[in-house]
Amino acid sequence: MKISKAWLCDFVDISDLSHAEFETIVTTKVAEVDSIEEIGLGLDTAVVVEILATKAHPQANKLQIATVTDGKTQYEVVCGAPNCRSGLTTAFLPIGSTIESTDGKIKIEQRELRGVTSFGMLASEAELGISSDHAGILELDLKVGQKLREVYGASDAIIEIDNKSLTHRPDLWSHFGFARELSAILKRPLKSDYDQFATSPELVTKYIAQFAKGKTDFQIKIDANTECRRFTAIEITGLDSRKSPAWLRRRLTSIGANPKSLLIDLSNYVMFDLGQPNHTYDADRLSGKVLQIRNAEPGEKFAGLDGETRALNPQEVVVADENGCQCLGGVLGGALSSISDVTTRVLLETENWNPTRVRRTMKHTGIRTDSSNRFEKDQSAESVVLGTVRYLELLNQCGVKFEVRGELLDVYPIKQQVVSIPYAPVKIRELLGAEISDPEIAEILTALSFKIERETITVPYYRATKDVGILYDLVEEVGRIYGYERIPEAAPLFAALAPRYDELKGFENSVRELLRGAGFNEISTYSFVNEEFSRRCGYNLQAAIELQNPISAEERFMRSSLIPNLLTALETNARHTREIMVFECGRVFEAWNDTEALAQPCNERRMLSLGLVADDDKLFYALVGILNRIVRQVTIETMEILPEWKSAEHEDLFEEKRWMHPYRKGLLKLATKGRTDDLGVIAQVIPGAITLAGQKVVCAEIDLGRLYALRDERDFFTPVNRYPESFFEMSVIMHEHAEFSKLQRLLKNSTPQGLLRGMEILSVYQGKPLEPDEKSISVKMRFASDAGTISNEELQELQKGLMHAVTANGYRLRQ
Repeated sequence: MKISKAWLCDFVDISDLSHAEFETIVTTKVAEVDSIEEIGLGLDTAVVVEILATKAHPQANKLQIATVTDGKTQYEVVCGAPNCRSGLTTAFLPIGSTIESTDGKIKIEQRELRGVTSFGMLASEAELGISSDHAGILELDLKVGQKLREVYGASDAIIEIDNKSLTHRPDLWSHFGFARELSAILKRPLKSDYDQFATSPELVTKYIAQFAKGKTDFQIKIDANTECRRFTAIEITGLDSRKSPAWLRRRLTSIGANPKSLLIDLSNYVMFDLGQPNHTYDADRLSGKVLQIRNAEPGEKFAGLDGETRALNPQEVVVADENGCQCLGGVLGGALSSISDVTTRVLLETENWNPTRVRRTMKHTGIRTDSSNRFEKDQSAESVVLGTVRYLELLNQCGVKFEVRGELLDVYPIKQQVVSIPYAPVKIRELLGAEISDPEIAEILTALSFKIERETITVPYYRATKDVGILYDLVEEVGRIYGYERIPEAAPLFAALAPRYDELKGFENSVRELLRGAGFNEISTYSFVNEEFSRRCGYNLQAAIELQNPISAEERFMRSSLIPNLLTALETNARHTREIMVFECGRVFEAWNDTEALAQPCNERRMLSLGLVADDDKLFYALVGILNRIVRQVTIETMEILPEWKSAEHEDLFEEKRWMHPYRKGLLKLATKGRTDDLGVIAQVIPGAITLAGQKVVCAEIDLGRLYALRDERDFFTPVNRYPESFFEMSVIMHEHAEFSKLQRLLKNSTPQGLLRGMEILSVYQGKPLEPDEKSISVKMRFASDAGTISNEELQELQKGLMHAVTANGYRLRQ
């Protein structure tokens, strides 16, 4: 947004401030200035001259040599403007003047053009910064010798402020809004206090009455479901579509607006002046006498001022007459009732809309205008009448002999609430950390139009729309006006207490260290899941939490498992490498059921997911080994992998999912503290669940919170073997769908207590000479005794017992 320093001077005198001082005050006290630009430099030196005579340039067909006079001195100037003619009164820039161009500032010098010396320059409106018109030199009806700055004003400084820095300040989207701030900062009075019209309806009635004549037949009707907060309209007659005065066109051009005609320019000027958007209808092009604010009909067509015709939906609010939509509420006017060259009667509308509805309309239609920018920031409904008063005032200032038909039509169904805050200057001083007295605090707040009544402070109407609402907002107001640079720097005084140690977080960190040491890389994924992919993997999302405002339509649910995002990460990274080892520690979220206490907004659990990708048939068992190492962090008990898929406590988490291999999967259980608990799941990923280049994929997910809850309360220690270990390897043939966990339990139960110190899978083989439905698992077992070294005879006897147990239970030994 652009703000003109000269424009601000209409409301508060800041003419004595240099451009640099002006920029600094705004940046440090109001909003950060992105850039500052000087415009209209030529007006500082331009003078009115009369062209006495012209003649053709001897060396250039498109140039003329003009003799001009300022009433005292004659000058010879080379000019290429098509309207340069004898008798014309125009603007002259003498040698030494400066103008702006796209290449920067240009200084006017005595210059030879095709053999003829030019002693200055005749200027167009664009070159003087009055408007964008550069079709010819300026044609004036002024006294020769007069300084143009006396008519158009001197050069100006334009500051540009990023719109995002004003999102929370709807009152600053105007020159009057900034003038209020500068008045409080500099302790200078406002020249014109338009706020009085917002707080006193009698003043509005009195002002309009001086132009009123007759009655109006128009009526306003607002449907309740539109959430239109306030709508006013007034009928104005005796108008014409003349060109706006030069000063007004210059103001609009200076901030990037494009002047068109007086009636349209005044509407834009009021918006940039006081911040109140408005719209003018050609009253003769409206059908009927009722303007109805209603929701659009499904598919209703709207022809906008931008030349586009759009189909609307019931989310959009429109202003309609008998023929249909004439304005898209808060966003864009319609072409069917727009101002034209023959307009003599207008209906001026000023209104206030629900910002959420305006924002939805902008998103659906793709239209963003200066009006919608202001309405979506939650403009005050009390300021609506300011736009009406200012429009009439400017019409009168421009010399238009107009009349108002009847009174102001004002429908105000949703009243703006008064905002009051407990006033505590002691707390304000304490939070600021500055020695500022109670009278100083009161003076600052009063200058900002806050009303102090004993222990309560009332927020001004233009700051009471989601801007100032709590004591801390007042602290900010006092601090910025007082000056943050005046507040002494000091470290905050509070007790430096050590944070409470989170035991579960400490366990998570130990798991992270273990996995990093084992060669895993940690990943971090979003807390949202892709709905379509999650359902394809087998997660029903019935207990998942749906977001009201998701970052994308595809990711509108909070994750209830880490696996879907893990699979996506594995698929992405598998394009670049054949082997992957990753894990993620994170939270999953589920909605409470009706029987659970609602101490927390949702059920959060700390989970661990692991994923392996490689060209290796032992991948499943390698991950089992990693999981066992994690379990050994908290207990000496051994985790079991069982094919049963029933869990009363965590049904959704521990159900079979579509991404799991039909046979290479298992439920992780841990028997400790007299009960058996579900920990998580492990499974090989079926081909087609994600796109890979032939690698095997195994994933697991465990509930870290549940695992930590099952920890041994006492410290445990497994001593190093005092005597050497003995090893025994065997290859056992079984059905390809048989669970290794059953063989594992058989071997463990067939070994004398205390001798088996470890068991690991060496390989898994399928192929000839085995049958197609068979597999061979090679197992290595480690034995040791605390009584002494196991003898060869004892080891052979142990081996015979294990082989007998294997064959007696239906397995075969591979020779």
